[in-house]
Amino acid sequence: MFAALAGGLILLLLVVMASAAERMRLYQEAFGLTELRLYTTAFMGWLLLVVCWPLADSTLPPSTIRT
Repeated sequence: MFAALAGGLILLLLVVMASAAERMRLYQEAFGLTELRLYTTAFMGWLLLVVCWPLADSTLPPSTIRT
């Protein structure tokens, strides 16, 4: 149950991030690339990696831990 709800939350977060990236693309197209827009775009890319890392990690088989 928790995994399904967490997956739905991450999916909705990705929708919000896609909307923000599209708006940033439109700003850059209309007004040009500034240093702040470059940093903002890079930060959104970093956030995408941070959010998607657990998704990619959860699809891998669990590692064996030796004690």
